[in-house]
Amino acid sequence: MFSNRIFTLLILLLSFSNHTFSIESTNASLLEALSIAKKTTSSGSEKINKTNLIKQIKLIGNTHTDSNTILQQLTLKVGDPINPYKLRQNVKSIQSLGIFKEVKSNVEKSTNGSILTFKVSENPIVSKIEFLGNSIFDKDTLHALLNSKINEPLNLNDIRIDIQRIQNLYLDAGYIQSKVLKVDTPNSDQSPIKFHIAEGYIEDIQITGNIKTKNYVILREIDIEPGMAIQKSSLQETIAKISNLGYFSQVYPEFLPGKTPNTYILKFQLEEKENQGSLSFGGGFSPKSGVSIFSDLMWENLAGTGRSIMLKGNFGISTDSSTNRRSTYIFKYNDPWALGKRRSFMLNTWLTDGKMGAFNPYMGNLSSQNERRFGIESGIGWPLSYEFYTKHNLKYESVTLPDKEIYYN
Repeated sequence: MFSNRIFTLLILLLSFSNHTFSIESTNASLLEALSIAKKTTSSGSEKINKTNLIKQIKLIGNTHTDSNTILQQLTLKVGDPINPYKLRQNVKSIQSLGIFKEVKSNVEKSTNGSILTFKVSENPIVSKIEFLGNSIFDKDTLHALLNSKINEPLNLNDIRIDIQRIQNLYLDAGYIQSKVLKVDTPNSDQSPIKFHIAEGYIEDIQITGNIKTKNYVILREIDIEPGMAIQKSSLQETIAKISNLGYFSQVYPEFLPGKTPNTYILKFQLEEKENQGSLSFGGGFSPKSGVSIFSDLMWENLAGTGRSIMLKGNFGISTDSSTNRRSTYIFKYNDPWALGKRRSFMLNTWLTDGKMGAFNPYMGNLSSQNERRFGIESGIGWPLSYEFYTKHNLKYESVTLPDKEIYYN
């Protein structure tokens, strides 16, 4: 029995020894396979990286454009890997130069690297530059502003700069509605660049909001006329002249599209003042001076015509003969455009009746007597400019002394 047990133990040891050897053999085979796979992968990776690397950059189609101008736009260089995103960005960067109609890219791969080719199609050569619609500035003045040059390729970036410079020229001169409508770019070397300019002309003038004031009273203050280009300084002067009439609290200009393309209707929206005149009435009494009654009427913009009248009356009754008593009546009329453009006519008449007192410093006494004065005055105003004018008046007055002087010591 003992020998049988020993035999069984020997069999188990031999079986365990064989199994262990099998495991070790298997591990060695796996390590060898991994090493071979690693070498194979490493070799394939080297081939892929080399294929994607840029070995050369070529330019095609740039007849008039220097190659360095294009190459300076590129971020991809020889030795860089091909990157689709960066490739698209480089195409856009070349297009941003503004001198090409079309830009295409092509990648030609080989085992020893890739050839990156940019094919460009250049814009036409500028043979002539024309301006249409300009009358305020001549073509020589406009030509001097341009970046675009004759006998050079069309550059869209220069066109954008040219448009801005032309519009700034008009704007700086006060032509606030002027603009470059469009630019016709050449399709071939024989076609010109055409700048279409709208200088902003007035087709018509309209007025709203003037309930009392007649239209002609306002229009005669406006020096702007249909057919004129809209200029900021002229518009400001016109607003000031309408405001100086004194009939309106607000003056709003507005530009509406005209029937003719690129023209405008200049519309003035007005807010008219409610009161354009005044009436005052009163009186008083004192034991020494007596009774006094007065009434004043001032009417500006008579019936909306721009004329004005003034009526003034002062009636007095004294309580005794030694007190001055006087009544005065005045009428005044003015028409600022009676004789033509801002040539005014004025008429003034007055009547004074009553006792007038005067102190004589040499005699040391006070004299008093009744007198009647009637006068009339007329005048014309002649403008030298809007701000300055001359007045020429003619005056007549009649004085009547019905009584002798009375002296009071």
